[in-house]
Amino acid sequence: KYFEDLLSTGPLLPEEEHAVRQYKDVYLKPLDVTHYSFSPLLPITPQALLDEMSLLGRATVELGLVDSFFGNISCLLNKTLYISQTSARLDELSSQVDSVPFDKVSTTGITASSELPAHRAVVLATGCRIVLHGHPRFPVIMSFFADSDTNKAFDLIDSIPVVGGEGGVGGLAENLPKAFCQIDTEAVIVRGHGVFVVSTTGCSEALACLADVEQRCRDIYFTRLRERYQI
Repeated sequence: KYFEDLLSTGPLLPEEEHAVRQYKDVYLKPLDVTHYSFSPLLPITPQALLDEMSLLGRATVELGLVDSFFGNISCLLNKTLYISQTSARLDELSSQVDSVPFDKVSTTGITASSELPAHRAVVLATGCRIVLHGHPRFPVIMSFFADSDTNKAFDLIDSIPVVGGEGGVGGLAENLPKAFCQIDTEAVIVRGHGVFVVSTTGCSEALACLADVEQRCRDIYFTRLRERYQI
């Protein structure tokens, strides 16, 4: 919220410019995703898949790509969607994953993430095998400054579509698949909320995509801040 206001108003207090520069140059570290040892491809056994999801969840938290430790992950294996449970800690995910049959013949999804309808819809629409949802800070900030394009169905941030909608049955299950398919993208920003990314290969690709969206939005934010207020 502070950085959203800053881009709208500019610095208002003495030494504020210095504090912002310190934050940018000292606190914001590069997002290194290369030291996590993911499998090249998504595993084909349930236990190996759960181990891979646990590593992805921990990496997402350690890199600061979620709000605290909340987010959600799903992976498709043999017509079953493995998805993190409601309020699951992504850095302690091993025992907090539900297996939900895609044919909806089971009630095992009752404790699954409230984003289950959105995950299912995205998988069906895109053919992906992994959906990762995080809350990286700068895509959330920049979602309020998205560029409107009358030739596109969506607002955009650096070619990344921005959609509205709430989780559960609140619109994301409709808006996300449209954005992924119409823009042909691997990432969609949800205004004021977070980012959904998809992968058809492995968890390393999903993590790299989420980190890339955060870095691109950081760069755009500080470029605009410099252009407007010479910070």
